[in-house]
Amino acid sequence: MTSMRLYTAEEYAELEDDRRTELVRGVVQVLGPVVPAAGSTAAEIAYAIRNYLETHPIGVALARMGYVTERDPDTVRGPAASFLTNERAKEVKGDEFAQVAPDLAIEVLLPSNTEQEIAKKVAEYLAIGARLVWIPDPMKRTVTVLAPGALPHVLAGDEFLDGGDVLPGFRVQVKKLFRWPPHE
Repeated sequence: MTSMRLYTAEEYAELEDDRRTELVRGVVQVLGPVVPAAGSTAAEIAYAIRNYLETHPIGVALARMGYVTERDPDTVRGPAASFLTNERAKEVKGDEFAQVAPDLAIEVLLPSNTEQEIAKKVAEYLAIGARLVWIPDPMKRTVTVLAPGALPHVLAGDEFLDGGDVLPGFRVQVKKLFRWPPHE
């Protein structure tokens, strides 16, 4: 019987691998490819947040930032996009994974995701102190909003996604986040 090598977050950061991966309880897991609809949705959300931050410089928008969500064995998650307030961003070194929770984590659903997998990621983000999690589903064109102590809320079409206490004054119409295919 062979034992599987478990990595720490620090060892994982040093690995050279061009594939999209996450570290889950010490084990490197290869993630599925990003389909155009999901990539477009992640870009639209990051763009909307970045535009908001131009007039509300309260933090930073990040793409594929690594967050340590568990220790011993370590888990490092990389949401499609995230937001850190300036206060939390000050605690993050530029050359290692964040040891703080994202204020907002955005996990765009892929065809390869399972409900259990997404539920686990959401639970990890909330457990380490995320204040808000958005789960956009490009196929259904919905966004599920999750916050500590609140029931999940699903938004679609002409409804507006807002930033609550995390991004005060941020609002975007849900249908504007789903622009794939481009000429629909």
